[in-house]
Amino acid sequence: MSVNKLINKLNKTLYFELDDDRTILGNFTLIDKEKNVILTNAREVTRSTHFTSELAVDDGVTGEGERWVGIVMIPRKKVLAVYDERRE
Repeated sequence: MSVNKLINKLNKTLYFELDDDRTILGNFTLIDKEKNVILTNAREVTRSTHFTSELAVDDGVTGEGERWVGIVMIPRKKVLAVYDERRE
């Protein structure tokens, strides 16, 4: 997704697929000049079950875990794809 398209998505929920099998979803709040992004009310979803926090939830079926992370900065180099709806 280009920077101009991202700017049009400010204050919307976006999904950022990262290079380490995680997806971060949250309210797209800011993009800086290096194209790093800030999400608020963010959640992290992963296919592994390495979460040890009591905030983590494992669905027990797909091995997919999810946890609330709040505010997060995502470096541009970690982003593989950006979606405005969840991809299976």
